[in-house]
Amino acid sequence: MSKELTDKLRGKKNIRERWKKGLSTCKEYRNVVSACRDATRKAKALSEFNLAKEVKDNKKRFSRSMSTVKGRLGKMWDLY
Repeated sequence: MSKELTDKLRGKKNIRERWKKGLSTCKEYRNVVSACRDATRKAKALSEFNLAKEVKDNKKRFSRSMSTVKGRLGKMWDLY
């Protein structure tokens, strides 16, 4: 994840806390949530696009990257 996306997510967390305390409006919170959702969607699409591009170029690299993901997830990989 990029620094910009993590900053947006952190801002979402902060504004949610402020909204729950009554320091900001629900409309502000909804605007931040939709912006974070949009940014996350774009980042995920870009990541998948780059991965698909790598698969076309080098299939061995894709297998290696998937094995590292599988190793990091461990038992959770079976759920996917």
